[in-house]
Amino acid sequence: MKLFTTEEFDNRSKEDWIQKVTADLKGKSLEVLDWIDENNLKQEAYYDASSLQDNDELEAIQASQQQDSNWKIVQEFPNIDQALTFSDEKNLEGLDAIAIHADKTDPVSLKSLKEKIGSIDLILLGGEEFIESNEGITLYLDPIGKALEQEQEIKLDEFAAFLESSPDCKIWIDGNRIKNSGANHLQEIALILQHANEYFDRLSDLGIEANEIAKRICFKVGFGTSYLHEITKCRALRHLIRNLFHAYKCEANIELWGSSATYYQAHQDFHTNLLRLSSQCMSAAIGNCNMISLQAYDYWKGGSKQGYRLSRNIQLILKEESYLNQVNDIAAGSYHMETLTKELSDSAWDLFLQIEEKGGMIPYLNDIGFDGISNAKKDRLKAYKEGEKIMVGVNKYTMPDELASELLKDTNALSKDIKA
Repeated sequence: MKLFTTEEFDNRSKEDWIQKVTADLKGKSLEVLDWIDENNLKQEAYYDASSLQDNDELEAIQASQQQDSNWKIVQEFPNIDQALTFSDEKNLEGLDAIAIHADKTDPVSLKSLKEKIGSIDLILLGGEEFIESNEGITLYLDPIGKALEQEQEIKLDEFAAFLESSPDCKIWIDGNRIKNSGANHLQEIALILQHANEYFDRLSDLGIEANEIAKRICFKVGFGTSYLHEITKCRALRHLIRNLFHAYKCEANIELWGSSATYYQAHQDFHTNLLRLSSQCMSAAIGNCNMISLQAYDYWKGGSKQGYRLSRNIQLILKEESYLNQVNDIAAGSYHMETLTKELSDSAWDLFLQIEEKGGMIPYLNDIGFDGISNAKKDRLKAYKEGEKIMVGVNKYTMPDELASELLKDTNALSKDIKA
């Protein structure tokens, strides 16, 4: 039975809508509602099918997206001790993988954790010292990123040899580090692509085939609270990764790991982070990520058992009750998001080429550093401090000063920068 028929609704043209809006605006033009975002891209108030007529990349963008709508639920811990503490039976339900930042983790603890979590995948992020004993563990290694962070010379000879002998090892490109430094979307995408390009260039020189490199790369992407823009960022990144792979004549599947950016979490009224995490997770899911990890809502307080459990439950609700894992590329066909994806792709690729002309990612980061990565960060903070942008619980509807002072924690979160 049909509830409605098309005959019950009159078709309205774009001109009809513009006329109606102009009347509501008391004669002002529709363009007064347009605005420029922090990526210097124009956001229009009205999009329709005609907006896609000039999108010559629409088919390629859609073809780049993940064809399987499901994603793996990952719980990410800062160290092995916290993983052991919080990995009891109830907190493991619904998880597909546990990831640990493990530069200094002993093999005995790893073995205990592996026995505790059973069939759940165990991922070590940066566990170079465990390359000799990684049975049942997947290593995600980023020697280029680590060398840059520690201001060391980049040497990949040993890493290349290890890749050839370890088919399960992943090349980890952590775009979340860029996100947490305050970069805008253009910088995120361009630097993630540059990071991958460094591996292609350097590992190819060491005899590893480009297709093998592409198959090993996992791109980790940070998500903020700009819901629609984060979706389009992820879709644009997939499109440009595919273009980069094709430039090296690769047809490998693209692996994207979406992660909540702690930069956008409040460090005082922690429970407001549950809404932020939900928005971040939805952006990652609709943006077609293969894996998603959410930090505990009380991350800046050290993370609690409840905090980790609720971050997992957000994903379960979006799967089991909202069915976001049942529809492939949900954003496909959206006039606004398809248009913005195209514009973001073009601008990010231009920035990628500009960085390449200057010698690539390494000279670029050596020049400005992670702390100075984005002029947009200063503009963003100014907008929050002056009330042009709102973050609930941080610069509006804040906690009483006496309670806030008890929870105040010395962090680099955006919320603390706003308060400064």
